Amino acid sequence: MNPRIKKIGRNILFLLSVPAIIGAFVFANSNKQNEFCSGIDIHIVNNELSFVTTDDISKIFENEDIRVDETLVSAIHIAQLEEAIRTNPWVKQVDIFVAADHSLKVQVAQKKAMVRIQLVDSSDHAYYLDEEANPLKLSEQYIAKVPVLTATSLNYSIEDMQLKREAVQLAEYIQNDSFWNAMVSQIHLNQKQEFELIPTLGEHLILLGRINDLDNKMKRLLLFYQQGMNTLDWTKYDEIDLRFDRQVVARNTKVAVLPSRVEEAKKEEKLLLEKNKPTTSVVVKNTKQTSSTSKH
Repeated sequence: MNPRIKKIGRNILFLLSVPAIIGAFVFANSNKQNEFCSGIDIHIVNNELSFVTTDDISKIFENEDIRVDETLVSAIHIAQLEEAIRTNPWVKQVDIFVAADHSLKVQVAQKKAMVRIQLVDSSDHAYYLDEEANPLKLSEQYIAKVPVLTATSLNYSIEDMQLKREAVQLAEYIQNDSFWNAMVSQIHLNQKQEFELIPTLGEHLILLGRINDLDNKMKRLLLFYQQGMNTLDWTKYDEIDLRFDRQVVARNTKVAVLPSRVEEAKKEEKLLLEKNKPTTSVVVKNTKQTSSTSKH
């Protein structure tokens, strides 16, 4: 058969099939419009959280007067319903569609709290930061198990917004590591706008600074715990500084003679007195011991 004739024949068949296709859509749509909503299937994507529950979403459907086997599919305004669900402050995203069986399929994603911000001057000023460092108010029905960050002030300046983003990154790093999640009890933002970590063990404070090179800093700290603490007395130092490249600096900021040096200093002084030599006084500051000799 002539290819041209075959092409014309296919075009004719297509044109003849168009009315049938349109009719099928019209019939299906018409059929849907006359059908009642057969069910409401609600799925919470990240259901390990409980900021939003299926009951919360069901109440919104009730408020919108949408009822199974009573509400026509044609009476459901999807966009309006999605907007109503988004008024819940813990809802991140919602998608609704009508399935072939005339049921409503509802998929809801909750916002994820990453860190709890607690201003030290007032217990009332507490809130979460979500993954984008946006504020997320506390919930009466669910408490997120996330790191707590205390600060004297944290507002909405460019610098403060950057600090919030860093706080989220730091909190995420801590939560993703089982050791640090157990070891770090609190994060503090000091007056210098630098992060400090308060561990669950020991009496020391960890000066982290800003979160640049965070992984390297935390690896140095872990190595210090694994190796340094085997030879050092934890009680000697109240400050561990990670802010310097390739270093871990341990300090005694109380400006007191370290316990291990007290007896040693007494012995030195006794020997010197016995030999009728000048006495030696020992002063320890920031873990550095200096001796000065004075003659009588």
